[in-house]
Formats: sequence, structure tokens, C-alpha cells
Amino acid sequence: SFGYEVQIPPINTLTFFNAIANNGKMVRPMFVKSVTHNGKEVQSFSTEVIRPSICSPRTLKIIQEMLYNVVNYKDPDGRRDGTGKPAGSDVTIAGKTGTAQIAASSTAHNVSFCGYFPYENPKYSCIVVVSRPRNGSPSGGLMAGTIFKEIAEKTYSYQITLNLRAMT
Repeated sequence: SFGYEVQIPPINTLTFFNAIANNGKMVRPMFVKSVTHNGKEVQSFSTEVIRPSICSPRTLKIIQEMLYNVVNYKDPDGRRDGTGKPAGSDVTIAGKTGTAQIAASSTAHNVSFCGYFPYENPKYSCIVVVSRPRNGSPSGGLMAGTIFKEIAEKTYSYQITLNLRAMT
């Protein structure tokens, strides 16, 4: 059995990867931290911990390194780079690719990339799922990983600030 008939909602997969990025602490997914009106906060939402630790610190470190290598591993011979290499960026990304044939069809696939960034101090987790891609060979790394990279770079670019006074 390949598990193609097992379908886990993407939000559950993302919750798991977020726990890995969050040093093992699993929290309920949250899309909004607060609601503002005319610049004033009118409602805020607190983080809900589902599970304080998903595994031992030793296991967590191994998993984090594996996810880092999916994207960033460089084989000295150039033959076995990670499947997530297309997600590689200056914003250090860790994650996992997925390519699954849809059971009802021999030609249709779901491709995905789930991960977090920046690896050194994670702030964001994200999942990209492309169902039934029409162009090219189905590849979680190439198709979904490239989209993930674009999302990461765009998101992270909003945090870049320049102190122009310090430059003069």
C-alpha cells in the first residue's frame, strides 16, 4: 500500500509541520491574531496549545535537520540533492515535498510542499497543494516547492527595513 487513498486535510499537515518549527509545541492553527478598526484593536485571539511536545528533543532535532536537507542538501557529486531543492532561497526554508497519484486516475496527481521559514528562527509555516497540475511532470519539489519559495520570499521581504540615516 502506498497510502494514496489516505487523505489528510492540508491544515492538519501544516499544524504538524508548525509544531516541528515551534520546537515540538503543537498549537491550534490561527489565521488572525487580532481585528482592528480605525487603527484600534477591537478583538484579539490567543494561542491555544494542543500538545506541549510532540516528541523528544533528540527526535525533533533529527526531523528538523532532515527537513532542512530536503531543500538545502548539496551532494558533493551532484547526484542526490534534496527533492525540495527548487524551494531553496536566501530565506532558509525547511520542508518536505509530496507527489501522489490520485487513485481514480493513472495520470492525475496532487503535488505539495509543506515547511517553514526561516529555518534558523522560524516565524512562518506554510503548505502549498496543487491538485491535478496540467503542465509538466508532476513534482512536489518543482511545482509546489517553487510556489512555496515565492510565498516565503514575498512574506519575508515585508520584514526588511533600512535605516537610511545610518547609511549616510
